[in-house]
Amino acid sequence: MIEDIIKAWAKDCSLYYKKPIYYYIKKHWFKRNELIIMTSYPGALIGTHGDTYYKYEKIFKLHGYNYHIKIIELPIYNSIKELKF
Repeated sequence: MIEDIIKAWAKDCSLYYKKPIYYYIKKHWFKRNELIIMTSYPGALIGTHGDTYYKYEKIFKLHGYNYHIKIIELPIYNSIKELKF
């Protein structure tokens, strides 16, 4: 379900076919869990004045996911071979 929301978010921002988007869920004991999204185009996911970001933050909450969403920029010309957390 999380992947479907992220795919819809990427399609809404027209990033679906440009570069891959990676995500990771970091669990915490004492605060909200974090959804970390890594992409080469973070500005497109955020949108003008954060409109797109807040729209999809509400969609996550409507589906029962109360994540703190962080977006991390990846270099455009480098590719990730393996993500380690």
